[in-house]
Amino acid sequence: MRRYSLEEKHLNLLEKLIILEEQNFHHICEVCRNKKGSKFEVLIKSKAYLVEITNIFKKKATAVILEEREIVALKKPFLHLVLSMPKFSVFESILEKSVEMGISEIHLLSTTNSFVKSASKISVGKYHRWQKIMSGAMSQSARSSPLIIHPLSSREEVVSRLKQQAIPGIVAYVNATKTFSSVISPLKTPVQESLAMYIGSEGGFTQQDINFFRSQNILDFSLGEQVLKVETACLFLISLVKYQLQGL
Repeated sequence: MRRYSLEEKHLNLLEKLIILEEQNFHHICEVCRNKKGSKFEVLIKSKAYLVEITNIFKKKATAVILEEREIVALKKPFLHLVLSMPKFSVFESILEKSVEMGISEIHLLSTTNSFVKSASKISVGKYHRWQKIMSGAMSQSARSSPLIIHPLSSREEVVSRLKQQAIPGIVAYVNATKTFSSVISPLKTPVQESLAMYIGSEGGFTQQDINFFRSQNILDFSLGEQVLKVETACLFLISLVKYQLQGL
């Protein structure tokens, strides 16, 4: 069944209606070709509404609410992906999958091998595009809470921000001698509120980066013998952490 994320202003609980206007009308009725009688789910905050289109006008449509249900919240620990900024096309692929896989926040990191090293190099238009990608991924995955993207910052700023929230961290490093199992086991008990996962961009983290992370008690580990692409490493690590810490 198709799902669409909408803002709360489109919800009329008194009359049990969803109002489709402007861009939402264009996307749902004109692009996706939903007609009178079409049924789909609308996601608004923590609720999913099964609706049926009852009226279509020139630039507006109404849909009656048939059922509603609670959307399952993200599981703890809340996962933070700390990502050394890769190429934009690579990041957009990671962003979409991060929304679908339940990442809570992404912290963009500026390191030696980052594709972009200054926040000023990322235009407002990029953030608008990323917002659309996240909206589509939220609809696809029936997710209620939005993913937060933190602006590109230095490793010192990012680590300081996470330490202020008492969020422990682990970092994937191709030359690490420790295994994933050895660094994740101590984090199972007690159950963590949140966990930060650090992944490098193309070229990975330098020894200088790793030395800094170690000085901040961020544990480095290997993801195996193969050298993985950035997007592969992200999906692999997210899957491992969810399996070990979220009871999948």
